[in-house]
Amino acid sequence: MFKRIALFVFVSISTIFAQEQLKELPKYRQGVDFYLINGYGIAYKFGGCTNAGYRIEADFSLSFSDGKTENKTESISSSYSVDENNNYDSFSYYIRIFPQMYFSLYSGGRVSINYGFGPLLKYSHSKIVSDVERTAIYSGSASSNSYTVTRKDNDYYLGAGLFVNVEGKITENISIYAESQLGGGKAWEYSDYSEDSVSGDSHYTTKTDTYRWFLSLENIRFGVSLYF
Repeated sequence: MFKRIALFVFVSISTIFAQEQLKELPKYRQGVDFYLINGYGIAYKFGGCTNAGYRIEADFSLSFSDGKTENKTESISSSYSVDENNNYDSFSYYIRIFPQMYFSLYSGGRVSINYGFGPLLKYSHSKIVSDVERTAIYSGSASSNSYTVTRKDNDYYLGAGLFVNVEGKITENISIYAESQLGGGKAWEYSDYSEDSVSGDSHYTTKTDTYRWFLSLENIRFGVSLYF
């Protein structure tokens, strides 16, 4: 009889103690950060509590443009002049993936300071195509030629990054923040340059491969955090 009572009391105390421990555990939160000023991107926060967790950030950029430039060079002493018209189209983009562990350095009321680090991967591509018309006049004799210039760049970056941000809570599920990042590592950059005459009688091409270390400090970016 006494053994049953002791067992019941032990189980009851253990259950109450376990419930109290569960109450003390921090709530797990998930959220999404949107970078809106000084860069565009999105980051998903998961698997953590209010003081630590994981974040996967993806930054991206896309741009394209076209236009026309006119250049004229004259030398009065040698009766020499060059007129050059350039019609160009450019296209470029990049994507960067930045998985992170993040921690809370300070949390008080509606303001918190956070930091994190992790591996950094980035790829960028750009292409510029220019149609050039060039006319040269020397001592009254004129010559002209037209050619197309194409330049393509493919760059790869692998390294590590660190970020620090200040977050201000507006509501329980919405915050605004300012963030800066530091990154460094190895870069592999490949460039192709070619010139082709319109008449097809000349072709020139060159390739440049560059391998270097890089260190970059991002501008302070601003955004919104949503928690759910």
